[in-house]
Amino acid sequence: MQGSQSNELAVYVLRRGQLKAQLTKFQTYINNVDVDNNIMQIKIRLDKIKELWTEFDVVQNNIEALDTSNEQLDYRDTFVNLYFDIVAKAETMVQGSNVVSGINRLSIPGNLAQGGDPAIKMKPLELPSFSGKFEEWSTFKDLFLTMVHLNPTIAGVQKFLYLRMYLCGDALALILNLATTGDNYSIAWNTVVERYDNKRILIQSYTRNIYELEPMQKESSVCLRKFTADLNMNMQALKALGHDPDAWGALLLHVILVKLDYNTIRNWESVATKDILPSISELTTFLNERCKILEAIDTSKNLSNKLNTSHYTQSKQNYRNPNDKNVQFKNNKKVNAFVATNRLACYLCKQSHPIYKCQKFIALNANERALKVDELNLCRNCLGTGHTDVQVCRSKRVCSKCDKAHNTLLHGDVPQVVQNPSTSNVSNSEVVVSHAARGQTRAQVLLATAEVHILNACGELVVCRALLDNGSQINILTEAMAQRLGLARTKINKSITGINEVVSRAAYQVTASIKSRINNYSATLDMLVLPKITGKLPTNNIDTNKWSIPADIMLADSRCFKPEKIDLLIGADTYWEIMCSGNFKLHTMGPYLQQTMFGWIIVGPVNEISSKNNSMACFVISEDNYSNLEKDIEEFWKIEEFSNANMDETSEDSICRKHFEDHISVDSTGKFVVKLPFRDNVDMLGESYNIALKRFLSLERRLGKNPERYSQYKGFMEEYEHLGHMEKVNEDNDLSVKTYYMPHSYVLNDSSRSTKLRVVFDGSCKSESGLSLNDVLLKGPILQDDLTLIVTRFRTHKYAFSADIKKMYRQVWVDNADRDYQRILWRGDPNEPIKKYRLCTVTYGTVPASFLSVACLHKSADINKIRPEIAQIIKHDFCVDDCLTGASTLSEALNLRNELIKCLSNNGFELSKWTANHADLLKYIPIPNENSLYSLNMETEAIKTLGLYWDSNSDSFIYKVSLPIPEHKITKRSILSNIARLFDPLGLLGPVIVIAKILMQQLWKLKINWDDELSTEIQIKWKKYLKDLNQCNNLSVPRWLQCDDTEKIYIHGFADASCKAYGACLYVVCTRADGSRHSQLICAKSRIAPISIITIPRLELCAALLLSKLIKKIVPALRINVTNIYYWSDSKVVLAWIASDAMRWKPFVANRVSKVHNLTSQYSWSYINTKENPADILSRGCDVQDIQKCTLWWNGPAWLTNEHARCEELCQVHEDEETLCEERKQSNTVVMVAEVKANYFIQLCEKYSKLNRFQRVFAYTLRYVHNISSKLRAKERYSGPLSNDEIQKSVKIFIKLLQNQFFGEPLSNKKLQPLSPFFDKENILRVGGRLGNATDLAHDQRYPILIPYACHFDTLIFRNEHEMSLHAGPQAMLANVRLKYWPINGRRTARKVAHQCVICFKNKPNIVEPIMGVLPKPRVNRPLRCFETTGVDYAGPILMKSHARRNAQLQKAYICIFLCFASKAVHIELVCDLSTDAFIAALHRFISRRGKCHTIYSDNGTNFVGANKKLSDLSTLLLSEQHKIRVQDTLTLHEITWKFIPPRSPHFGGLWEAAVKAVKKHLNRTIANSRLTYDELYTVLTQIECCLNSRPLIPISEDPTDLNVLTPAHFLIGSSLRALPEPDVRDISINRLSRWQRVQQLVQHVWTRWSKEYLGQLQGRNKWSKCRGPSIQPGTMVLIKENNLPPLKWLLGRVTNVHPGPDGVIRVATVHTNLGSKKRAVRLLCPLPIDT
Repeated sequence: MQGSQSNELAVYVLRRGQLKAQLTKFQTYINNVDVDNNIMQIKIRLDKIKELWTEFDVVQNNIEALDTSNEQLDYRDTFVNLYFDIVAKAETMVQGSNVVSGINRLSIPGNLAQGGDPAIKMKPLELPSFSGKFEEWSTFKDLFLTMVHLNPTIAGVQKFLYLRMYLCGDALALILNLATTGDNYSIAWNTVVERYDNKRILIQSYTRNIYELEPMQKESSVCLRKFTADLNMNMQALKALGHDPDAWGALLLHVILVKLDYNTIRNWESVATKDILPSISELTTFLNERCKILEAIDTSKNLSNKLNTSHYTQSKQNYRNPNDKNVQFKNNKKVNAFVATNRLACYLCKQSHPIYKCQKFIALNANERALKVDELNLCRNCLGTGHTDVQVCRSKRVCSKCDKAHNTLLHGDVPQVVQNPSTSNVSNSEVVVSHAARGQTRAQVLLATAEVHILNACGELVVCRALLDNGSQINILTEAMAQRLGLARTKINKSITGINEVVSRAAYQVTASIKSRINNYSATLDMLVLPKITGKLPTNNIDTNKWSIPADIMLADSRCFKPEKIDLLIGADTYWEIMCSGNFKLHTMGPYLQQTMFGWIIVGPVNEISSKNNSMACFVISEDNYSNLEKDIEEFWKIEEFSNANMDETSEDSICRKHFEDHISVDSTGKFVVKLPFRDNVDMLGESYNIALKRFLSLERRLGKNPERYSQYKGFMEEYEHLGHMEKVNEDNDLSVKTYYMPHSYVLNDSSRSTKLRVVFDGSCKSESGLSLNDVLLKGPILQDDLTLIVTRFRTHKYAFSADIKKMYRQVWVDNADRDYQRILWRGDPNEPIKKYRLCTVTYGTVPASFLSVACLHKSADINKIRPEIAQIIKHDFCVDDCLTGASTLSEALNLRNELIKCLSNNGFELSKWTANHADLLKYIPIPNENSLYSLNMETEAIKTLGLYWDSNSDSFIYKVSLPIPEHKITKRSILSNIARLFDPLGLLGPVIVIAKILMQQLWKLKINWDDELSTEIQIKWKKYLKDLNQCNNLSVPRWLQCDDTEKIYIHGFADASCKAYGACLYVVCTRADGSRHSQLICAKSRIAPISIITIPRLELCAALLLSKLIKKIVPALRINVTNIYYWSDSKVVLAWIASDAMRWKPFVANRVSKVHNLTSQYSWSYINTKENPADILSRGCDVQDIQKCTLWWNGPAWLTNEHARCEELCQVHEDEETLCEERKQSNTVVMVAEVKANYFIQLCEKYSKLNRFQRVFAYTLRYVHNISSKLRAKERYSGPLSNDEIQKSVKIFIKLLQNQFFGEPLSNKKLQPLSPFFDKENILRVGGRLGNATDLAHDQRYPILIPYACHFDTLIFRNEHEMSLHAGPQAMLANVRLKYWPINGRRTARKVAHQCVICFKNKPNIVEPIMGVLPKPRVNRPLRCFETTGVDYAGPILMKSHARRNAQLQKAYICIFLCFASKAVHIELVCDLSTDAFIAALHRFISRRGKCHTIYSDNGTNFVGANKKLSDLSTLLLSEQHKIRVQDTLTLHEITWKFIPPRSPHFGGLWEAAVKAVKKHLNRTIANSRLTYDELYTVLTQIECCLNSRPLIPISEDPTDLNVLTPAHFLIGSSLRALPEPDVRDISINRLSRWQRVQQLVQHVWTRWSKEYLGQLQGRNKWSKCRGPSIQPGTMVLIKENNLPPLKWLLGRVTNVHPGPDGVIRVATVHTNLGSKKRAVRLLCPLPIDT
């Protein structure tokens, strides 16, 4: 290391040590500082330390540049770690203080907390505003909850103010109408939370953000970091909402990967697993690591640039002599050398910045910058010193605009891009190349300019300055001149590419006529409209004093010496017509003078140099070969769409059809003669001869360069004249007729079967008036069927043939009066004079040509006497001039052929080029088709990339592909051009074509320019597709759909959708006589999914609609007898939609379901598994190799040819959540009726339940009528709140309407005679009565108003009085009402209102009392023994002594009573506590002593709730889950069933309730208040059990002397408790019984008496003999009776279900309340007296 460098390194190391010392001092301060009292000082010190980092970075960089050892790198790492640790700690202190201060700022001032005035200053809150975007809600909610909502120190009104402060937009609109009060804060906050705290919408919002992440166009650390951050943010937000996006798997992987750049995807593929699908976390980890790598690379680049600059400067310093300023090298180039210093200086302004950042330098234009760079001897590429030759420049940078070796700042001006924001209605699409360049030159060059006249919209001449350019294929007009002329514009879309492929775009085109100022020359030009053509020309003033311009020469541009703007550019199509033969030079070095039709122009070099503005202008304008791309795409989509041939004709179509019918005739040869259908503006057609002449001369020159093509052209025209299809014009009367000259050209079609070259005539060429022949002609309606229908029907014929009409258009004559509108110019030899011809037949190139020729074809079918079958073929089996038809038998096909030839030949239509699948059909045909291939592309002359042909030899459809794989640059234009040429009208290759459609959509999504080269990925994909497409040449599809011996024909349609496309396909299934079946694909259609995201079920519905349309279109066109049609879809959601009414669903679904219902039967749709659905192939796409072998696609699922039973099995439709998400929300429909009936207001009254509300509504109605009824002054109109006078007046008006409606003629009504009715002054009917002299009474009381009965108004009056009198009874109500009104049958109405009052009902509810039910089976059927069916209940508690001592402690005991259902036998157990163990022990004792029982009944545990505090423990026991489980286990062990009666229904257990009552009765009377021990109490209970079991049931016999009675004990004696049940021996003779069986017979005799005598006493009902009270039905509103609550607190509920008994009587019902559903006996339900 040299000495100077060592010194410099030492200085830097010293400074670095000082910086580290400052950092160490700050660390010591931070560790010891008191944060609360020194926060401001910490902030100041922290700011200073942050400035220290910048200086350290500079110093450390210089040290590392001088010393590259690892020691310096280690020192940097140590310092960096120390610095960031200290700064982070300080930042934490500062932020912690900010949080505390923020909370303090949110606190309420002390005076407000003490009840003083609220503080006004509230702005210190720092919260983000919330405008209503769902993705911002979570952040705002968390911050607002923490800082405001949950802060107890803030008053409610201040919280409301904060909420208003930080809401905006839609969110603020939610609470604008709320007053700012403390009480309203909670309402406002809950409103906002309810609106935006929607988890579903938040999830959808974050999901949409992930799908709409901005794609990365190139590799960049900044873009990747932003992409990764946005992705992670949305994923974390979804996880916080409980929705893990990691579970999306492959879907999310695809969404992320398609948005990454190529290099990132390539690196990912290199690290991703190859066989196993990687996880989302692996991808996000990779992206984060990738960000770090790219950021490190960017940092290294910056550091490297700094080091390279330093080394480069140092090296220059070492080789330079500081005393030398200029050094001469061997190449004699002068180099400025400067002493290297640490300070960078601009070469222009000497400031400390590079020249490319100098504002003075940037302010110059490109030319001036280039001159300044040359002046400073700088390199034009790197803008550096030391060299000026870009070839030796070390910089690898080039111009970013043109990739040339110069700096981007020196690039020339770029033409502006003219775009129209809306290009949906584009009429044309071309690519034009244009450029205007300005640069340095030593001498100016004058360009050809001229002043011309141009016609504006009013026909006036306007002078404009034109530039004549023979390098342009188009003409251009400036926007300013176009606006000045006011010409009509046509929307176009033309790309204009200039030199260096700089692209502009023109959006409009105008047509205008230009004229010379000095002669009669004129021309009509089509001009593109651009904002500017070029700058002013010439660029500088020209001194013409040295020039000697002849005085007799008139210059075309008098201003050619001064810089003036250019208004018009005239291109090469007119340039050479303008040029004349004369030209000469002004002087030796001077410009040329050239004679033109506009005068003499001055062009060429001018030897003058101007220091002000040295520039030049260059123009190059050309067209490419993609001018027909838009037309090709349009034709492509026409094939893909359904054409509606039956659509209603427009008015113009009807006029054209009528014109044809009125003017058609037949000449002597049988040919048709028609007149052209002109519009009303035919007189506005201008002069067209000149433009036709220019186009013909241009055509002649072009043909002269190709003799072979010229010969073909002449042969075509000679044949035209020879056949009489055109004739020479008589020059004598040429000036007296209206004419139009059509230019003509040619088209080439190598695939044509006849003429390779065809002459076409241009009827759209504009005349001088701006109108063409086609503009003044009507087009006419479409008369023929769609090509798809014709080809599909062609497949139904076993014997098929095709032919076309020879020169069809030219077989129809045009009326002689109209032929002058079809004039052309022609000569066979350029040396001959040009001749005028007129075309005598319908001409291809005029808009009505197709209609006129086809209409004549149909006319031929109408006027000739032919069979209907022949007429049908002529009208429906022709596509333009091509016929495709056939028959089921050979003989019928021969007859059809012969009759077609005969019929059409009558009118001059000759059929030729015959092709057939049977040799006999070609016999006796004059000109059969030599080629067996017949192209089915009949509608266009365009060459197709993929075409469909019929091979008659094999009777099959084949495809011809002629498309080489491109080796040159692939652009969006070239791909779309080739896709648009795919021709597959039947959709047989739908899965292959849909891949191209998807690619087309992807190209549109990329939004790249037409001619930009596509990415490598797309190019590879496109080349692979083309390679696969060429394999279509090996594909063959049978033409005939049916089979021999067909009996039945079925049509099956399948629909399916994917996220990229959806489609439908049809199959025909033919059943033969032997039962075998044959299936084959008919056709298919597919659609691309919209760019906007649509759910899969909706796309499936679109596919179903597409299938419905396809079948509706295709099946009728087949003309075959179809047995049945089946529709199949693999979406159960769609099937559920179709199975329901369309109005049930949301608009998107409803509209499509409605269309499906109109096209199909909703019962004909069925479900199919996705794996068996051939439409699944169509929706996802398939390559050619796979489609060739796919039997599922060509023949449908296998079961189509096996059993048709599958076709009748319809899938059961289930409505799941996905189905119901499209259900329309039900809303009440409001119908406004304009007609007002007589009783309208009376019906209006019935809509209200309150008198006051109805009075106000009716009063407002009368006010409205008053305000609009007449022309009132403003002061006479009523406004503001209703007055009492208005209300009273409205009541009287309504009463009069009411009386007129109900009473009619009241004075003659006999029912009203006792009331002496009369009309008062206001024409209101009142009661006369006998109180007229009672003047102390009010007038209304003496003469009350009569109110009719059975109207709603009298109910409102009584209801209002009932509420006003605090729910008085009927008598009080009637008395109060009669103070003003006299209601008819008022007493009845009063009782009715009182009865229907819910409040009154609640105070005195009416309980339902159903009839007593029949006895249950266990009570009336003889059991095998006692206690087989048992009821159990608890009684108590009772107190007993723990032992016999006097002062023994008392404890609770309970009585468990078991009761036999059949014999009423009682078993009593004493239970010491309410534990589960105690109950199970009692149960075991019962079973051990009485034997096993089959069923046990008991009360529901809720019977004990609230009944008695002493029973609360018992209720707790019976309701506990542990008790229930253990009891159930015990019962299961003993095979016992436990059953409960309904809750709160003790009368259902009346049997054991009576036993409990009896036990309590005996117990109370026996021991009273005595306290017994356990043994004593158990003994007493046993004795009570004995007494109860000794109760008489019936007398033992009917003998009066027999005092024995039948008691329960009879059923308990004589049988072992553990004995098994014995068989029935009652009917066996005594002599056959053993002794034991005899004993059993005596016992069973007791049971016989029980059945015959005891059960008979149970027949009658002692109470509840009939049903009482209102009935209970589902939907009834009821009160639930609670014995421990007053009626006003009883629960209100609605009956949801009823449970009738075996006799059909409802005794139990389920009621839904606000506390949930409850099951209650109907005796506890009180139905409300209202209609439900």
